[in-house]
Amino acid sequence: DADEEFPSKKQRRHAAALDLSRSNMPFVPDELRAYPQLADRLLALDLSRNQLFGSDHVFSIVGELRQLRTLDLSENFLNGPLSERCGRLETLEHLALDGNQLTGLPDAIGALRRLRHVSMARNAIGPVLPDAVGDWADVRFVNVRSNLLARLPATLGGWR
Repeated sequence: DADEEFPSKKQRRHAAALDLSRSNMPFVPDELRAYPQLADRLLALDLSRNQLFGSDHVFSIVGELRQLRTLDLSENFLNGPLSERCGRLETLEHLALDGNQLTGLPDAIGALRRLRHVSMARNAIGPVLPDAVGDWADVRFVNVRSNLLARLPATLGGWR
């Protein structure tokens, strides 16, 4: 259904994209969630190539952006497992986590059922992806190269 695929004309007119890449930011600005007029309109957010460390902090703020469809957190210093809070971004379609130091994905990642394009190359994710990735019914592209994966979960068979 085309109406589900793309924002309406009114939504496109009021939609917003924000590029904060290469800004040397050590944290996500709290203003992203503090201003409802921005938080309710933001469809795309690029935070790539900054100095972000804790994914829990990142998703405590980014998780409030309920309309977000594209999120780029590539080339930061996110380490350890990805925060459970990532599951709050249920409208997300494109997620880029390349070039961080992530070691795993939470089961909450399965709540991102609208994901179509996921890239998390060049991390330390392993030894297996969680079974919850099988819930990504609309996924078309997954890039997990250069990680520590020993095998893939059986749930991948559920992808269309």
